Amino acid sequence: MSHKIDHAKVFALARKHLPLDKTANARSCMADAMRLWEEGSAERARVCALRSLAYSVGILHADYTRAFNASGINGEPRLVS
Repeated sequence: MSHKIDHAKVFALARKHLPLDKTANARSCMADAMRLWEEGSAERARVCALRSLAYSVGILHADYTRAFNASGINGEPRLVS
């Protein structure tokens, strides 16, 4: 069974936790997510946004779980690649 995908929620939670450090991996992943979204690669953009959130707060954080569940990926929250 697949979940409904809420791209806006995934992106909003990833942006909420972006670190101030411009060299951080989370910022790099979010930049990739935005570029991919603009190119029309919604699925790849969603994965990059989730990866950004994993870098900034970790996969055990409640917001990561919320974003993972909104992403439409089946199963328990885990690191996506």
